[in-house]
Order: sequence, then C-alpha cells, then structure tokens
Amino acid sequence: VYSNDAHALRGYNSSISAPTNINSPGTAIYGQNDAPQSITVWGVSNNNSSTLQSYVFWGETRGAKSIGVVGVGNGTSAMNIPSAGCGGYFTGTEIGTFSYANNTANDRRAYYAMWRDGLGNIRDAMVGGFVGGTEYKVMGNGTASTIVKDKENKERIMFCPEAPQVVFQDMGRGKLVNGKAYIELDEVFAHNIVVDEQHPANVFVQPLGECNGVYVKNITNKGFEVVELMNGKSNVEFSWFIVAIRKDDVDEKGNLISKYQDVRLPYAPEPLKGIDIQHQLPEVREK
Repeated sequence: VYSNDAHALRGYNSSISAPTNINSPGTAIYGQNDAPQSITVWGVSNNNSSTLQSYVFWGETRGAKSIGVVGVGNGTSAMNIPSAGCGGYFTGTEIGTFSYANNTANDRRAYYAMWRDGLGNIRDAMVGGFVGGTEYKVMGNGTASTIVKDKENKERIMFCPEAPQVVFQDMGRGKLVNGKAYIELDEVFAHNIVVDEQHPANVFVQPLGECNGVYVKNITNKGFEVVELMNGKSNVEFSWFIVAIRKDDVDEKGNLISKYQDVRLPYAPEPLKGIDIQHQLPEVREK
C-alpha cells in the first residue's frame, strides 16, 4: 500500500464487543502468518532527521482503562492484565519483555523509566546500563528494597544498605588457638576484591568468649590474622566481618570492561530529556 497522504492504510471497526477469536467483531486490522521465522507486521521509518522524531508504530487508546499496546509471546495467554489499564502490556513464558541497548560509544540504558514525585519533579531509574565507564544493574532515585512476611503473614518492606564505593562483604566464624588465628577468605570473594595501600579492606572481629581482646593484622585479598592482646593464649571463638573494594572488571587480555575500584560517589547522569506529544487521533466516521 502506498500513499502520499497521512495514512497509507487505515482500519476502522465500530464494534464494542470483546473479540475472542478471529471471527468475532472488534478488530480493525488483523494479520496472520503461518510461516516459520517470519514477520506478520513489519514497519520501517526512513526519517533520518537528527532533531525530528518518527515512530514505526504508535498505539493509542481513548479508553480510560484501556491498554495502548499488548504483546503476547510463546503461544501463551494474557494473564493479570492491569484493570486500571496501562501504556503497554507484555507477557511470555520465560521473558516478558526484552530490551537491548547496542551503543558502544556513549552511555547506554537497556531499560529506562521515569515518574513524578510528590512535588511533581521528574525522577528516573534504569535497569541494565553503562554510565561513566561503569556497568550498573540498577541505578535510580529511591531505595533498593525487598518484601518479607511478618508473623501474621503480612508483607513488610526491608531496605538494602548503600555505600559511597563499590564494595563486597563477607562474614564468618573463626577460633583462637593459643591466642592466634588465620582466616582464609573464600577464593571467589578474594578473586574479585583489591586490597592495597590505596584500597584497604576493613575487618571487624567480635570475640565470643572471655579473652584479653584481639586485633587484626596482615590483611590481604587472601585473608587476615587475628591475634589476642597482651600475648594472650586463649582458645575462644570469634565472629568476623570484612568490607573490601571490588576490583575493576577486565577481560582475559587485561582490557578494562568496567571500572569499580576507584569509583566513589560519582555524579549521577541527568534524566533523559523528553518531549510531550499531544497526538490527535484521526476522526473516522462510519459510512
């Protein structure tokens, strides 16, 4: 179909019935393809403008509780559709929504979301991205949290600790033997931290029995020593906790993939700039 008008192809259906199959009323445009590895609908926009946007597909609904776009994959059914409606609904048996950012030159975000706070200010968050030379799983306004259940089976929120640096933590138990002990760190943990003069690790030890007190020495990325004060010879257990800087991620040739060990309180990226579009749906009249 070719046209130099605003719409090359327009479909209109005035039925208010909910379609349950292809023979039911309610579908303006219907396409079906039975070939393997094929595409039922293909859209291409040839707009190369650096300032003006174009859209391959635009889904819009006038219904107050309707959904702009629905995608159902893997031959499954649409379940738990939000009753309040939404801009887009996607479901699949293993992956509901897949997002990929393939830019290798600048900052990139695989998934990006924006919302307004209680004062109307724009807030944002991303899941999966590369900003300022560092990879991020999650970054954004607000706090990381989880949901647990209390003794009455009601769901409650618990919050994650945050830090100015990229750190790894581990903990465990040890025992003084004649006033001395050596703690060997887990090899996977040890392989992913850096411990040197510029990146010291912090170890906290709590004796679990009577002794003269202890101190820690010779901290490396392999382990550390615990020694009783005043040349004590106690044989007591203790708990320990270590906080160490995550080392940079490099490939097998030593090329930097993501920097971590010298990152401290980096500036957050500015929210992505957007545009507001008051799109006017075309008036379509029944004939």
